Amino acid sequence: MALAGFTVLAALLADRFRAAPQAERQRAANAFFEHWGLVGGMLLVAWHDLGDSHAG
Repeated sequence: MALAGFTVLAALLADRFRAAPQAERQRAANAFFEHWGLVGGMLLVAWHDLGDSHAG
């Protein structure tokens, strides 16, 4: 969960694709949304692990 939180902060602070020049905007937007995909995967794994710990 801490890694997901760090990735959210990194995506919001470092990948400012809206402020990037037009030539770099696509690359920056790709990195921004890639980080959000990673956060989603991390949260899915954490949610799945939390569900498994309560089943036993």
